[in-house]
Amino acid sequence: MMSWISQILDRLMPRKVVVGKLDNMIQAQQLSLILAEEEIPHKIVRHGEALWGYADGITTSWGHLETAPEFQDAATEIYQDFLDSKPEED
Repeated sequence: MMSWISQILDRLMPRKVVVGKLDNMIQAQQLSLILAEEEIPHKIVRHGEALWGYADGITTSWGHLETAPEFQDAATEIYQDFLDSKPEED
């Protein structure tokens, strides 16, 4: 069952592209705040809770980030900058 937020976002972003995988909820929340600040429409999809069948290859992650095709370049740049700013884990 989809949440009402997911239903609204599906109407606003009928065509979606996967920007990248997310490792955990904290990463998802931080990235979502950055994207919202930049006014980039996006959706965080948590694997196991949503029905998604087009994101082959990222099934080992906590979730993934989606955006509309026209925002893909901007969202990808922010996503990459975000990942590059993460401290290395030992």
